[in-house]
Amino acid sequence: MTDDLAHFLESLRPGLGDPKVGDFFAQGVLDSLGLITLVSSLEERYQIFIDVADIVPDNFRNLAAIRALLARCGATVPEGGPRTIPR
Repeated sequence: MTDDLAHFLESLRPGLGDPKVGDFFAQGVLDSLGLITLVSSLEERYQIFIDVADIVPDNFRNLAAIRALLARCGATVPEGGPRTIPR
């Protein structure tokens, strides 16, 4: 992993941090229950609130979509090498 977000997502669910995956839902990496868990984890990790109107598959379809959503929510996502994930 080369960035903090990808590393964090991969720690939640294998494949979720892979930038080569074009559609997490179509490729079976993410489902509706996983989406709810992901939203909660992102809110906690990045100290943001994701509005229910933003909890739609298009905002979580791939790594780029998640990164864009986090930016719109005001999250600061550090770039760089892998980091230890606080639990």
